[in-house]
Amino acid sequence: MELNRFRHEFKQLNGVRLTKDVILLRRPLEVWSYATGETLARGRKLDDVLSVDVGGMTVADLIGKLKQIEFVYNGGRGSGSGLDTFSFGHASSSGSGHDTRDLPARINVKMSGATRSYDEALRAFWVEHTLDAWESAVTVDEAGFVTQYVHGGATSVGISGRAGEVVIHNHPSGGNFSDSDLLNASLTAARGVVAVGDKGAYSFTKGTKFDANAFIKAVKNARMTGKDYNSAADRWLKRNQKRFGYSYSFTPIPADLYVDIPF
Repeated sequence: MELNRFRHEFKQLNGVRLTKDVILLRRPLEVWSYATGETLARGRKLDDVLSVDVGGMTVADLIGKLKQIEFVYNGGRGSGSGLDTFSFGHASSSGSGHDTRDLPARINVKMSGATRSYDEALRAFWVEHTLDAWESAVTVDEAGFVTQYVHGGATSVGISGRAGEVVIHNHPSGGNFSDSDLLNASLTAARGVVAVGDKGAYSFTKGTKFDANAFIKAVKNARMTGKDYNSAADRWLKRNQKRFGYSYSFTPIPADLYVDIPF
C-alpha cells in the first residue's frame, strides 16, 4: 500500500494489524506485539516508527506489503465443560476458504418491516445464516441498510465496517466472541460487532470514550473463570464495560424466528 494512502486510512482507525501478531495502535501511537504483549516502539506521529524493525522488516516495509486494510473475524472457541479458567481465543483454522462478495440486496429484501432498521437486518441475517456450517458477514449502516455482504469459510470471514456501521457475522459453533472479533472491533472504524449463533446474538458496541489500546491489551491478558468459555467470556465482558467504555449484551433468539429457521 502506498504510504500516503495508508496515512489517510489510518487516521480513520484505532489501529492496524501489520502482521498476524504485530499491531500498530494509533492513540497513543505504539507498535505492539499481540503474541508477547511487548511494546516494540512508541511515537508521536507515524514517521517516528516507520524505521522500527519488526522481524527483519521495517514498519514502512510492512505497510508497503499491505494490499488493503482488512479485518478477519474468527469463530469462537468450543464451549468445554466444568468450572475452569479461560483466555480469549478462537477456533483453529480448518478450510477457511476464500471470502466471496454477495449482493447486499439479498439481505435487504428479506427485511419484513415497512422501514429499514438494524433490528430487521439482524433478524434477516439470523434467518439466513443461523444454521450454516461456514461464516458469513454483513455491515449495517445507521439507517438500517446492509451495505456489504461477504461469505467466508468454516472458521473466518473478512469484512471491514465503515464509521457508524455494525458488523454482523455468524459463529457456526454458536459461541461467544473470539479474541479476533474483539481485536478487530477495537481497531476498525465500525461502531460494533455482533456474533450470531443458534441460541442468540452477542453484541459489542464501542462508546464515545472507548479505550482501544487498553482494551486490546486487556483481552490479550484476560484470565476468565466459568463453567465454559461462553459463560467465562460473558462474565468478563459484562464486568469491564465501564472500565474500557463499551457496551456488551446477549440477546436470545426471538421465539417467533423459530417459525422461519428449520431447527
